[in-house]
Amino acid sequence: MPMVAPLLDAIKRWQRYYRTDLAEAYASVGKEITTWNAWSYDRDWNIWDILRFHWEQTGWLCFYDHDPSLTDGLEPREAGLLSIFFTEKDGLRPPILKRGKTWTFNKTYACSAQSPADQLRQVNTITKLYDNIKPWGPSSWQAGLEAVIYREHFSTDPFLQALITGWHWGNYTCPEYMACAYRFKKGQLWLPRNARDMFRKISNKLLLGDKVCIVYKEPIPEPDKDTWYISGVGVTPSEEE
Repeated sequence: MPMVAPLLDAIKRWQRYYRTDLAEAYASVGKEITTWNAWSYDRDWNIWDILRFHWEQTGWLCFYDHDPSLTDGLEPREAGLLSIFFTEKDGLRPPILKRGKTWTFNKTYACSAQSPADQLRQVNTITKLYDNIKPWGPSSWQAGLEAVIYREHFSTDPFLQALITGWHWGNYTCPEYMACAYRFKKGQLWLPRNARDMFRKISNKLLLGDKVCIVYKEPIPEPDKDTWYISGVGVTPSEEE
């Protein structure tokens, strides 16, 4: 049992924090049965069936062993517990126990990783995502469709999920009750022109080893003079009219 002891300990700590267990959380916010998948072979699987199948297919099972409060910023809240298990797909780290339900990023802000290995993973993932953004005009229906498809992705990495949530077809605006700067400068909340602008700036700063935070709403801590802050609040074209 020494090999699984850290996993069991992490599960217990996370369940205590979220005040529910994995099975209940999966039943309420992870599992989805619709008309198109009602006869799916895995419709009656429980979480352990899913995790065992994933382990058998890939040869590994990744889980977080950090403070569970770091994932406490999702709606519905129980989704934070389910995000303990993830797969290393393209560095995005999607959750294993998310089977179709919609989860929403609802934190005030999220910052980039500080360890060199995690920061490199984030840079590589963001670069791939950036390369998929086509240089279409702001009124193009393809751009709007692409943004919708993109936001169907989900990452257990809070910073990457904040970035996904922040991909908007239209322009960006300042979080409510906050002031933004049009010049990109450390220690100030910057307002990007569009998603490509935001992705490019974030990638460049992470490559330099700098810390970047994506901000959605108040309150946030006192700005750090050595950190880059970017608004992730978008405005769709319909809202601008």
